[in-house]
Amino acid sequence: MQGRKGFSLETVRRANMMMMLGIKPEHRVSDKLSREDIERAWQEASRKVFGGGAEND
Repeated sequence: MQGRKGFSLETVRRANMMMMLGIKPEHRVSDKLSREDIERAWQEASRKVFGGGAEND
């Protein structure tokens, strides 16, 4: 299981519970990222989900 990327199940459960209770996080992830970082992340996610169609937008 080493080398696996992502969030632990406990982290996801805690975030989900906080969201349902309306508790907002102290920091937003997007506060620390540039527009280019966010665009690159969207493109990578799109490639993974849709198989490479992000470049055609």
